[in-house]
Amino acid sequence: VADVQRLCDRHDTPPERLGFDVAESTLRSEHHDAHAALRELSHAGARVSLSRFGCGTAMFRSLDGTGVTHLRLAESLLPNSDQPTKAQRAAIAAVATLATELDLTVAADGVTHEAQLDGLMAHGCVRAAGPLFHQLSDAGQIVDRARSAGR
Repeated sequence: VADVQRLCDRHDTPPERLGFDVAESTLRSEHHDAHAALRELSHAGARVSLSRFGCGTAMFRSLDGTGVTHLRLAESLLPNSDQPTKAQRAAIAAVATLATELDLTVAADGVTHEAQLDGLMAHGCVRAAGPLFHQLSDAGQIVDRARSAGR
């Protein structure tokens, strides 16, 4: 944490412009130093994302006090077709509800088609990445899409 703060000072970069992706397994560990470092980074203003959330075994209770600010859904939770199964819809809704209750932002990786994005946005997923966005020709399309969804 001290090294990050020194680098921010040296490069005149506020910590709010930084984001750290942390593997779900980090929260399962008993490394209290890691938990403390994540809390400090978060308190300094940096975003701390728990990546691939939903594919491991992180305990929900371990999210408290760790400094995590974002949950990044595992690609395995995303439906592969335009018609997600009831279980897939329920899993996404459950993570979205958890995130809302804990004041966390939900993001999704591996979004490949419009129907996935629509379903994710309907559940409050405000950030996404994946092949779908590589196909968009300009940023205006993304902004238009977000506006039409009320985001």
